[in-house]
Amino acid sequence: MVIKVFPLVIVRIFAMLIIQLFVCFSTLEAQVEHFSEISNVDMFRLKQLSDQDSIEGSSFTIRSTSVLNALRDRRFGKKRKDFSFTPYSIGYTFQKNDNLGLGYNDGSMLPSVGSQDRVMVNMEARWKGLVVTIAPELLRAENLAPQDFVLNSQDPNYMARYYLFIVNKVDAYSRFGVDKIQKTLLGQSGIRYENKSFSIGISNENLWWGPGVRNSLVMTNNATGFPHLSFNTIKPVKSKFGQFEGQVILGLPTNPEFDHPDNARMRKIWEAGIAKKDSSSRSLAGFVIDWQPVWTKNLHIGMASSSMSYLKNKEGRLLAFPLFISRKPIKLGSMFLRYVMPKDKTELYIEYGRADKMTTLFNILRDSIPSGYTAGIRKLFQLSNGKSHFMVGIEVTRLQLPDPRLIFTLGNPYGAPQTNSWYASSQILQGYTNYGQVIGAGIGPGSNSQTLQLAWVKGAKKISITGERVARNNDFYYYNYITNSLVPQYQNPNKFWADINATGQIQWNIRNLMIGGSWSYTSLLNYRWLKLDGGFSGPSKISDKRNTQISASAVWFFNKNMLN
Repeated sequence: MVIKVFPLVIVRIFAMLIIQLFVCFSTLEAQVEHFSEISNVDMFRLKQLSDQDSIEGSSFTIRSTSVLNALRDRRFGKKRKDFSFTPYSIGYTFQKNDNLGLGYNDGSMLPSVGSQDRVMVNMEARWKGLVVTIAPELLRAENLAPQDFVLNSQDPNYMARYYLFIVNKVDAYSRFGVDKIQKTLLGQSGIRYENKSFSIGISNENLWWGPGVRNSLVMTNNATGFPHLSFNTIKPVKSKFGQFEGQVILGLPTNPEFDHPDNARMRKIWEAGIAKKDSSSRSLAGFVIDWQPVWTKNLHIGMASSSMSYLKNKEGRLLAFPLFISRKPIKLGSMFLRYVMPKDKTELYIEYGRADKMTTLFNILRDSIPSGYTAGIRKLFQLSNGKSHFMVGIEVTRLQLPDPRLIFTLGNPYGAPQTNSWYASSQILQGYTNYGQVIGAGIGPGSNSQTLQLAWVKGAKKISITGERVARNNDFYYYNYITNSLVPQYQNPNKFWADINATGQIQWNIRNLMIGGSWSYTSLLNYRWLKLDGGFSGPSKISDKRNTQISASAVWFFNKNMLN
């Protein structure tokens, strides 16, 4: 007998999150879903949600190109042969930002100004248990200079605090050098050996861990992929306790070969304030596991953890696994839950984690700091034709530290701050990043977001309107503006940086061809936490910024059934 369990307390949590979203709905910023193998997994996830295809109870909390290829093989009942060659797709994506380098969850594409395009292929060669995924990417970007920002002449120490709190502790690039960029990348390529349930090998593919659609705390495709060894399941492994999926990786994130784009300005102000970051290679070790209990159908419970350090210690000794080392590594972890209700065409999910601990039940739950979460709900409403659905999706993420006392040094609030923000580190000065972009939630350290998406969905076809509000790095806001006495009337509540955007997007398949396009308009209020005019709540002609992003893609699938 299958028992359906969904505690009342979880329902209450989601109700509170929905209320929080609509309180903030007056200001929205959007998500553009660039085509990728990870985003394409969502087509299968929505089929599961609408009870059209369970795909053996897959959790969809572990996503990648190899996972998508395995899903396709299982979905279409592909029979294994001693040797086979399968071309999956070839695609092209174009994007253009007119003023600022914006971009999230887009893999190898860069958050840069101007036009950029990417060509992708995805094919697979198999000989018995040996599988080679051939999925390189060609990237070209204009990489123009973003709009400048005007400093407050009454606050000469702003750049010093900005570097002390952010730039010296985490890489977050908005431009990569000053020249045009053209690169041929490994993309989603890899080689592995697999049997019916498990796979082991090396890959460069992007990974996504956790149930979130817009944000996930430990691993996303916000940055380009990095080479990693992987041992993982390729389909749920059944046991008497339920089904399990999991992955363990050991990888090598890369450092940008360019200076931070703000260094030129900072050198004119205080060159000694720019930290000299160790250019050594870094290593990342992590795992994710998802369990679907046999007693509760459609409930997925999981955890994810990651640890990052420099590959060599100060004495030059190689440290392959970043756990017991001389310099404190970056550690973070989460626990998550996804509950699917196919009869109601609804899913609920939540991920809760810590920015300073790897995952154990004791570490996650023993106190509340420094913590973060992402939670969401998606609901499909079947339309009268019976073949399409109207979808409502809501997601809320909070990475802001819950207590400002985690930011200030006791007895010296104007001195060097503590380092507790997500993805930042006073030891691994690149932070939890790969090639200048955060590997976790794309909104970045100290940020909060509320997302709403309305969409018409029919198979691979999708027309959506998405909005999201992002409050950018409130941890830095508190450090920069709260006074010595921490008295509220001395704070500056008119200088929070919030991004506001609305996006329209269409994805449409015609036989083997899938085309897509989007238009996104972003209003960045109090850009870089600066407000120089406009009074307390009025718009600022000097400090506020605007950006328009357009995107288009075309992907040819060699088997049109992949879009059914």
